[in-house]
Amino acid sequence: MIIPVAPGETAWRDLLVDLAPLDERHEIVLSATAPPPNDAVDATTNARWLVAPAGRARQMNAAAAI
Repeated sequence: MIIPVAPGETAWRDLLVDLAPLDERHEIVLSATAPPPNDAVDATTNARWLVAPAGRARQMNAAAAI
């Protein structure tokens, strides 16, 4: 699952809480234009943060490429 994150957006935090029950078969990639906040992705989730070029399509494509 790819989640594009706009600058200053924080809704992804609540979304990760909602997605926490997913097991290791599900990968979550948060694609943003800046490095994550220190507490962005908890090690107990299947999520990772990707820094990508600005623009929703570029963020989605960068995440799909990995």
